[in-house]
Amino acid sequence: MRRSQISAIGLVLLVNTFFAAPPASGLDDECTWFPDIRCDRSGRYEGFVMPMSMPYLFEDPFITTGVNVVGIWHDYPTGRKSVFQGGDAWVTAVQARVAITDRLAFIATKDGYAWHRPDNELLRNDQGFFDIAAGFKYALIDDRENNFILTPSLRIDIPVGN
Repeated sequence: MRRSQISAIGLVLLVNTFFAAPPASGLDDECTWFPDIRCDRSGRYEGFVMPMSMPYLFEDPFITTGVNVVGIWHDYPTGRKSVFQGGDAWVTAVQARVAITDRLAFIATKDGYAWHRPDNELLRNDQGFFDIAAGFKYALIDDRENNFILTPSLRIDIPVGN
């Protein structure tokens, strides 16, 4: 097959996967769209919690709606132990997820603002916005009885930061 044929097939599969009617999941018709907002639904298996570490590297596999505020502060060591010779770095960010259906979610997982203030006179203080990463994730396999969920995601990094 030619590359254009493979791309066209991939696009058709992507559209069918993400935008076809969601499979029956026990939710009534009124709860098909935005189930976390419109209905009493738990998108997470009982006993599972969202991890606290690596918020930018790990994407929670469950289809949920929520906003996470992330704040990070780092104090650089003083003296010759660090090239920064003291100072600090701050990061603040927001992550957002919206369950569009019980299997499809919009995710915005990387954004924020950072301040870098080293004490070393040769290094400048700097601050600015991060790039934005957003996309969709889809629960391809959601087997609650066996506590197994397979959720691939597609994210695009938008270079708006400095």
